[in-house]
Amino acid sequence: MNKKRILIFGFGYTASFLANILNQKGWSVFATGREKGKLAIIKRKDAEPILFSDEKKIEKIFNEELYILNSIPPDSGEDPLLRKYSRIIWEKKEFVKWVGYYSTTSVYGDNSGDWVTEKTIPKPKLTRSKTRLKIEKFWQDLGKENNIPINIFRLSGIYGPGRSLIDRLRLGENIVVVNRPNQLFNRVHVEDIANVTYLAMRKRINNDIFNVTDDLPASQVDVADMATKLLNLPPVKKVSLESDLISDMARSFYLEEKKVSNKKIKTKLGYRFKFPSFDVGLKDLLIKTTKV
Repeated sequence: MNKKRILIFGFGYTASFLANILNQKGWSVFATGREKGKLAIIKRKDAEPILFSDEKKIEKIFNEELYILNSIPPDSGEDPLLRKYSRIIWEKKEFVKWVGYYSTTSVYGDNSGDWVTEKTIPKPKLTRSKTRLKIEKFWQDLGKENNIPINIFRLSGIYGPGRSLIDRLRLGENIVVVNRPNQLFNRVHVEDIANVTYLAMRKRINNDIFNVTDDLPASQVDVADMATKLLNLPPVKKVSLESDLISDMARSFYLEEKKVSNKKIKTKLGYRFKFPSFDVGLKDLLIKTTKV
């Protein structure tokens, strides 16, 4: 029996966790990088590296049954994968078993703190969020026109090993948070994203969207206070939104308020979160990073 195969476009932090799962399940994992230096990193993760610009090699991979994950962020208002390889996907559509696209919950825009689900009509105001929604539609249209199962994963704020407040505080980073304890944000542990993606790949539900987020929206203040408490450190500095210590990018996140529901993942995919809240995730990270 031939191995199942996946081509991951954009081998970033989250995709590397999915690759680890697939390697353990016996899949053949191919992954792209834009620079030769990235290829060595991909190879260390037991995936076969390919330059994103290597059209001949990528087209050859499409000559057998293939799953695709696109985790490349937009560039100049477009999806780099669609811009460069939509022709190959269309021509080789009979071999494409499934496509996943990593999007973001920011496509919902501002909902005044109310809950949103996959049925909520997106109303993004930020340019980057409008671009994401546009790319989502391109993928959905491609799937419908070519009978390819397309899954859109709208991800909340990602954290995990090496990318959490626990790690940053342990490195002595000077953490500053906006003092808005009543403004809630969603988060999700990277392992849950990888697990959900793998489950969706197995089920191959046709043309569907999933919010990938944990159960407990929380303020940045709550998360920071929990992290410092776990590490027995003094509280981090809290400033106003207008502070010069807050970047324009960080400030833009506070222009929108919503709570994102994950009920569909639980009901349609039957997924049970390994890290259902930020406190469970931070405690796990503390244990795993504690030096013996």
